[in-house]
Amino acid sequence: MSSFVRIALLGDGGVGKTTFIRRAMGLGESDGATTKLEVYRLNVDGTDVVVYDFPGQKELFESISKLNFDVDVIIMFADASDMATFSNLTYWYSKMIDMGISHKPKFLVVNKMDIELVDPDIVISTLPTIMDPIAVFRTSLINMDQREVANLLGEIVRMANKYSNLVAKPY
Repeated sequence: MSSFVRIALLGDGGVGKTTFIRRAMGLGESDGATTKLEVYRLNVDGTDVVVYDFPGQKELFESISKLNFDVDVIIMFADASDMATFSNLTYWYSKMIDMGISHKPKFLVVNKMDIELVDPDIVISTLPTIMDPIAVFRTSLINMDQREVANLLGEIVRMANKYSNLVAKPY
């Protein structure tokens, strides 16, 4: 029997959600925008991880979010070069409430730090307290290799387990 952790990737289109998981798994680039729910399975330090990569286009997300999803961890994504992706975190949080997962441990990945146009610290300080992520990771996925992204995912899984004492669930 092994344990598993279910992770939801949420954020606007183009912020790096799909690049993050595909790079962590050593897969090639995707063919374009994620237009449907993509499910990835991998093992991180002995923990089986199921990752739900939700589309970032709100109209596509709306139909999927009505399904019943239970996740253990939420990784929100924003783009350091686009203030709107930070503002839209409140939309994604409202969807977490609708899905009944807003109480789950949350992490924030601020991607595209290599072309940072927005100061993430200032924007993050304006987020509602209830949305406070456990940790914020500043990345430039385009400049990270598979090992670095896999290590980042591993750190998130370890922190989530430590933070919430996730109970091992039978697979």
